[in-house]
Amino acid sequence: MQPDTVRVKDAPHDIGWRRLDAACIVLLAAATALAAFELWKPGIQNLGDMLMSVYRVFELDQAWQQRILYPRLGPSLNFGMGAPLFQFYPPLVSYGALLFHKLGFGFLGATKAMFTLNLLVGGAGVYLYVRWLTGRRLGALTAGILYIFAPYLLVIIYERGAAAESTALAMLPWLVWSTHQLLYSRRFWSVSVSAGVVALTMLAHNITALYVLPVTLIYGVVLAIYWRKPYALALIVTAYLLGLALSAFYWLPALAELRYSRAETLMLRGMTDVANGLVPLTQLLQSTLAAMVSGEERFRFSLLLFLLGVVGLATLPWQNRKLRINAILFSAAWILILLLQLTAVKPLWVSLPLIRFIQLPWRTYGLASLSIILVIGMLLGSDRLAKLPRWMQGTLAGAVMLAAVLGGVANLRTESVPPWPSLAEEQIGIADLYERSSIGFSLTTDYTPIDMQTIGGDMVLPRDPAGIVRSENTAAPEIMIERILHNGFDLAVNTDKPFAWQAPRIFFPGWQVYIDGGAVATTGTGPFGLVTAEIPAGPHSVQLRFEQTPLRRASDFISWAALAIVIGGLIVSSSLRYKPLWLAGAAGITLALVLLIRQAQAAAAYQPTAYAANLDNEVRLLAYEVDPGPFTAGDTMTVRLYWYVQKTPLDSRKIFIHLLKPDDSGRVLQLDQYSMFGYIQSTQWQAGQMIVDEHKVPITEDMPPGTYLLAAGMYHLEPLQNLAVLAGPNTLPGDRMVLTEIEITHGR
Repeated sequence: MQPDTVRVKDAPHDIGWRRLDAACIVLLAAATALAAFELWKPGIQNLGDMLMSVYRVFELDQAWQQRILYPRLGPSLNFGMGAPLFQFYPPLVSYGALLFHKLGFGFLGATKAMFTLNLLVGGAGVYLYVRWLTGRRLGALTAGILYIFAPYLLVIIYERGAAAESTALAMLPWLVWSTHQLLYSRRFWSVSVSAGVVALTMLAHNITALYVLPVTLIYGVVLAIYWRKPYALALIVTAYLLGLALSAFYWLPALAELRYSRAETLMLRGMTDVANGLVPLTQLLQSTLAAMVSGEERFRFSLLLFLLGVVGLATLPWQNRKLRINAILFSAAWILILLLQLTAVKPLWVSLPLIRFIQLPWRTYGLASLSIILVIGMLLGSDRLAKLPRWMQGTLAGAVMLAAVLGGVANLRTESVPPWPSLAEEQIGIADLYERSSIGFSLTTDYTPIDMQTIGGDMVLPRDPAGIVRSENTAAPEIMIERILHNGFDLAVNTDKPFAWQAPRIFFPGWQVYIDGGAVATTGTGPFGLVTAEIPAGPHSVQLRFEQTPLRRASDFISWAALAIVIGGLIVSSSLRYKPLWLAGAAGITLALVLLIRQAQAAAAYQPTAYAANLDNEVRLLAYEVDPGPFTAGDTMTVRLYWYVQKTPLDSRKIFIHLLKPDDSGRVLQLDQYSMFGYIQSTQWQAGQMIVDEHKVPITEDMPPGTYLLAAGMYHLEPLQNLAVLAGPNTLPGDRMVLTEIEITHGR
């Protein structure tokens, strides 16, 4: 037996772990570091997919700060009014990056860390699968390095910055392996592992899962039929159904409630219309062996992998007899994917259901790359090549690895991957998100709720004031904000006549208003599609909540039931010796989940400070929040004002924030801003609407230490005049509302 060979008893399974395997994983880690080296230079790949990946992590972190463990809404999107981001977008990569963020990485670094991890996980999966298939390490190592430097994977990272797709392709070799091993293992453990990988693939990237899950399922079924293993068919189908059930909490509501958003319209237009990505035969391949990760050829198939594919096809008879069917299936998948890129097959893309959601035909190059890499890995680990002298085997494998590495890194310099914009970690935040959203940031527009009006398919602000509802005699209710929760508001309302209350949230199924404990009709109205409910005359308790719909509850139940089946099955199927360990582990996981969920449900509900000021019978200041002090130079104080719009239309006006000496003998700071950082101005407010208006107040070096009054107000631009404060708890001359005192110190 040659040194890199491990005995395989019957079929490719039960291969023991050796020190050489650890050495190979270390080599794969080194290859990953080389492939990802340029990624860690300052800046990011683009302001499209990559920046959206970063802000998904940011949005998830914002939700976690509000104790929402699995948010279906992105709380900061649409200028704080929310959007159903995680209702539709697969969450796995954002949770992985959030873990890196909690370990100390910034949002940019956490996202780059996920890309790097994905390369290593994918390469290790290929290595272990090929080694499991052939029992030899050299071919497995070669295949792992080929996958790490696969041109399409590098395009995803360096040109597109598509973190979710990168995660799905990292799971792909594990998906193929876990499906294949069900032919040789009847243990429930194997079914559970396969189901878990199916679920992770779905949670990683639903578009990739749309085509890889059927392909890997067919792969397993064909092998089971070919080797006459009917029991394996049942195991494979069980694993896939169980995996889909585990991930049902995500994909089932996403699929069923897609009609409540404009996602289908926005995702299937322009360059993302799958038919526009097809090419003639002459444009199928890149022109050089060096991977093109930018420029016109970046979305063509790798010339190096194509040549290796030709070699793989020509040497199919050299493959081990027991693995020849696998090589044939992988080769067929590769050829089919190449054919699917051609303009001649456009009718197929147009007619097949759901296939158009792949959007870009070249997305399938990840599967094509893996297919041909596995063929080459099996070839290098075949019995025929094993009979060659060891130096010749090493030379062949080394040449392939060297070509992959050199071809991969040749064009990975950041200066050769335009535009690679400069973006610093400290720029990631609410202000930057709002600025980008004002010019149509796709993270906001991709999942626009159906009740929200759009301009040309995008949320472009400011909007035309002509769409504002005119109301000169809107009710002037007394509104007190009793509590703000992670999923809504509790209000005490007293009104002389009915009025339509508009919450500062965009409507999506799940938002529900309760009046005196009873659910009332809740809809989306106005150009923003704000959550709206009719409040009757009299004193009332009003609650706004974002809740699970019946479909989401059913989907959650399916996933919890599937998880219980997996845990229960593992306990029952384990040997008597290990049952106590499984029981203890299950009890520990259950207890941890219960404590985590209870902590989230006990989220820090808080009450802003009530104020109840009437500004010119047009706008009322209901309450405010101010960051606790004291403050020092360089700090930024957040002031949040809660307005109620009594009458429209309103002219253009600004909000002022003043820091005053205690005796009102002078100002040390004056900040004048439009509402919501200028992105939703007073001319766009609707009668009956509640506005959550945030302002960032910089504490500068020239502010002497001391105690100051924080005052606020609103003024017209033409003529320049403060709105009269007709009623308020503490008003200074000039219609300035004193909110609270703040303290500025020399330093900490």
